[in-house]
Amino acid sequence: MCRKFLLISFIFSLLFFVGCEKVDFNETEGEPETDLPEEELSDTLSVAQALYLAEYGSDEDLSAINAVGIIGYIVGAIPGTSLSNAVFGPPYNSNSNILIADDISETQPERCMPVRLVKDTPFRAELNLEDNPANKGRLILVSGTIKSYFRTYGVYDLQDYTWCDEEQEETKPDYDNGDNPYLDFDSELVQGGRQVYIRYCLQ
Repeated sequence: MCRKFLLISFIFSLLFFVGCEKVDFNETEGEPETDLPEEELSDTLSVAQALYLAEYGSDEDLSAINAVGIIGYIVGAIPGTSLSNAVFGPPYNSNSNILIADDISETQPERCMPVRLVKDTPFRAELNLEDNPANKGRLILVSGTIKSYFRTYGVYDLQDYTWCDEEQEETKPDYDNGDNPYLDFDSELVQGGRQVYIRYCLQ
């Protein structure tokens, strides 16, 4: 009887110590992942980055957009009152705005950002597609206040713009000083022949 009592006591003691094992409630499995992408500000923002920050960012983010500017291709305009009315080819039937996008051939309105062109300003005169159809497809950097515009986010108060696709003036060779890209002046003397210059074409 005594042995049975001691055995039962030993079993209960064992269960007690095992059941009282310390649990660390501060231990974590790591930070939960988020589905929202992290956007980092660079020298300039793409249209996608600007739209994301305008949708999910703070007032400071909106100020940052204005500070660094947005770069994109001019792809169309909006002749109506909503982004869904966007057109991506002539006739544009509007000189009050342009659409910019990351893809030069973009035709999805939701991937574009409208830029307001105020009446009687150089911005409207120089940028609108109705009067300047050659601006279609040009790369431009714009900066201004981001606000709700055409039921999306856009550059409502344009403050400045810069063309980013200006072709650099090519340096023409100075033929008078022997700068001819079509001639190889490292001539080779062939035995029994003449010393000649080899003409070649640049592909």
